[in-house]
Amino acid sequence: MQTVYIVTPVFNGATFIDRCIQSVLSQSGAFRIRYHVQDGGSNDGTVESLEAWKKRVKNRSIPISCCDIEFSFSSEKDASMYDALEKGFNVFGDAPADAFLTWINYDDILLPGACALAATLDEQFEKREVAWFTGMHNTAHLDGCPTPLWAAPLPREIIANGVADGLLAPTVQQEGTFFRRWLWDSVDKTQAFGELRFAGDWNLWRLMAAHAPLYQLNNMATGRFSRVNGQLSQGREGYTREIDSIVGRSERIERHRTLLQSDNLHTPTLEFGGNGGEFRRSQRPETSFSLLYLASRKVPERLNDYQQEIAEQKAMEAEQEAARKAQEAARKAQEAARKEQEAVRKAQEVEKEKLRVLNEGKAQEYDRIIAKREASIWRVPYRLWKKHVKRRRG
Repeated sequence: MQTVYIVTPVFNGATFIDRCIQSVLSQSGAFRIRYHVQDGGSNDGTVESLEAWKKRVKNRSIPISCCDIEFSFSSEKDASMYDALEKGFNVFGDAPADAFLTWINYDDILLPGACALAATLDEQFEKREVAWFTGMHNTAHLDGCPTPLWAAPLPREIIANGVADGLLAPTVQQEGTFFRRWLWDSVDKTQAFGELRFAGDWNLWRLMAAHAPLYQLNNMATGRFSRVNGQLSQGREGYTREIDSIVGRSERIERHRTLLQSDNLHTPTLEFGGNGGEFRRSQRPETSFSLLYLASRKVPERLNDYQQEIAEQKAMEAEQEAARKAQEAARKAQEAARKEQEAVRKAQEVEKEKLRVLNEGKAQEYDRIIAKREASIWRVPYRLWKKHVKRRRG
């Protein structure tokens, strides 16, 4: 019987963590769930919620619709969400190489049937035939109302070349993406995550695509991304900046142009056959028009504007760098002025000390002269008296 391994990284997520955990523990089907929540040292009540969920699972005080659930959590400081994610997956040291893994962030949810789908695909296909898969894009607004589903054209080459960046091509939706343990192990986590805070999933998918194609489910969603104020995943500027630091934007544009000219791009898909719940693999051909992501939302000429956009971005970066240098120069000038004032102050103190020593020396000399004079005054009368005494005796 298959076991699906799931991790949730969280930090101060008390508002949404219960909803996320419920979406995992309510999965139904003939499989087991090994679920671990990796907390980053929350202080808002998240840990207390995790303790309560652990007791519920242990006491079976909640309905369980799969064969078995093992729930655990740990709470310790981490360097980032991806550091927590890696720590969480390391808990599954005994997971088989062919087991399906996934992670769901604390403010997102797994949709019903996601784990059952992973177990079904594991049974129907050879372990290396489907190494990882994802569903259609599914997003919910702040009020929880979901948006329409849509399928993203994601040929393996698009992902592997880093073009699936949300600008040139759609991103791979992390929520509901499942992958084999061996595929996770095949990627160097230091290379994948490094010091990234926003675009770690983009880089992970890029590196995974070098080892195996991503299969996309037609007309099915397996996870839902929830738009929440303040979440890291809404930091589009930071997300794009981190991607640019790994694969430059101009390089991605050139790669995209080259891929658009190819006549041999296909999106690996999993289509539901309808007979006994069987799926079949297929390759959906993609045309240059279907891959023109921004053109589908704006105009075809928009792609040609990227060079201008890059030039504007470079000009803005140059202005920011010039401003930074000007601020640094001003800071150095202020520091030099401060040091000069300090030098003048020290020189004045030295002169003051010299004058003090000089005055003190003069005062001591004056006291010595006065003392000598006073001694002389007393010696003169004594000599005269002694002389006077001798005369009288004589």
